[in-house]
Amino acid sequence: MKMSKIGLSLLSVFLILFISCNNSEDENEPLYSSMSDTKVKSFYLSDDTASIVDNLSSRFFTIDLASGNIYNADSLPYGTNISRLVAKMEFVSPSKVEIYVKGKDDSGNDKTTTINYLETPSDSIDFSGGRGSVTMTVVAADGTTKQDYVIDVRVHQVKADSLIWESLSGSELPVANAVAQKTVMKENIVYCFTQDGSGGYALSKTATPGHGNWQKATLAGITDININTIVVSPDGFYALSGISDSKTLISSSDGITWAPVSGSATFYSLIGMYENTLLGIVKDGGTYKHASYPQQGEPTIVPADFPVSGFSNAISYKSDWGTSQIVFVGGRLSDGNTFSNSVWGFDGENWVSLNNINGGAGGAPLTPREGAMFFAYYTYKYNSVLDYYIELQTYFIIGGSDGTNVLNDLYTTTDLGGFWTKVEAGSSLSLPHNLSGRAFASVVVCEETIDARSGRLLWKTVENPVIPRGMRYTRALTTEPVPFIYMFGGVNKDGVLYDEIWRGVIRRLTFEPIP
Repeated sequence: MKMSKIGLSLLSVFLILFISCNNSEDENEPLYSSMSDTKVKSFYLSDDTASIVDNLSSRFFTIDLASGNIYNADSLPYGTNISRLVAKMEFVSPSKVEIYVKGKDDSGNDKTTTINYLETPSDSIDFSGGRGSVTMTVVAADGTTKQDYVIDVRVHQVKADSLIWESLSGSELPVANAVAQKTVMKENIVYCFTQDGSGGYALSKTATPGHGNWQKATLAGITDININTIVVSPDGFYALSGISDSKTLISSSDGITWAPVSGSATFYSLIGMYENTLLGIVKDGGTYKHASYPQQGEPTIVPADFPVSGFSNAISYKSDWGTSQIVFVGGRLSDGNTFSNSVWGFDGENWVSLNNINGGAGGAPLTPREGAMFFAYYTYKYNSVLDYYIELQTYFIIGGSDGTNVLNDLYTTTDLGGFWTKVEAGSSLSLPHNLSGRAFASVVVCEETIDARSGRLLWKTVENPVIPRGMRYTRALTTEPVPFIYMFGGVNKDGVLYDEIWRGVIRRLTFEPIP
């Protein structure tokens, strides 16, 4: 079969285009090759330097060939000396690599030091001048094609793993003239219950305590509410009414309207919720007993070393073997004068001491106390092998009263059944010196986005770390929700309420990489 003239013409055009395209690629091949010769294949810092950082060579650096930037997205620890670092780099096939370091001479005048990297690759480089102070030009094998790079070694401006605190100035507690408060969190809403000097009760609630926006209401239905006994339940709230040893159990579905719980036993004190069961203490004559609502079996006698009041807030905990527990710390024993120094846990059947300090089975020497703050938060541990900070759930104990003084100490652990560490003054987790000791304060952890404008207006950072010369800010405020610790009220040694709200956060959680 013969091909038509039209078919031959189309075939001829196709062959011409095909040959032209191939010739075009061949002609440009030297250009592609030259540009490839300017590429930086790898970049890392040598461990053979005086540095506080372990395994410095394992720190990852991004090489952005398109923009000509080389940088570490995860900044080096606060205080790292970057004035004499040795850079290790690999290239394709350059004819020349020059590094230009801007700085000052002994007289304070500007100067630029040039390092011929191919001849002296072990020369140290001063990166402390900040972004743009160290640049590099890579010249290809053809001697003409070149590419410029900016090398940026980033260091945290502040201690990234420090726990920083801010005090709320101006508003204090959401209700003026409060003499008692209890703040809890339910379904991501913060509920602040207060009692004023005339005996009135109020509820203020918000999803964003850092920004205010409190919705306020007057409590109704009960004229005598023991504010400090309020406990969150799946259906609302429980509390006790009255001042006798046998107080009435009351409840509310919305925190505003309260009423006695029908058919319930009276309680001496409330501990917290285990799943759907309220746990507390009853006083039967002169004997203290474990009790619950709804009542599970017969009340059992409280051991002599188990507290009957003054418990910290209870928190939920799941053991390594999957058992649900609630735990609290400290409290006042039945003799009325002695305080517990144990963390107690309930697994649905039994109460046990999770850190048998009195028996010497482990843990730091927690001092006996009542009215402590107890909460779960986070700390971070650097894994040098993975070059990654591992997030650890960490339990905190703050303050309380030992019967004579109010305390402002802090203990942490990552294992409720193991050792506690007392945080010493000056460490990254230490409390600010102007945070007075207190007992029976409330603590909640609330996730909020950072609003820089409202943050500057409402919150005053205390003990902001000093920024050393040569350090620079390499992180930005994140737009993601940040878990803040909120501390409400608390009383001094005379029982007077602090009209204060504090909030704390691990600084690392507020950071976001700058590309």
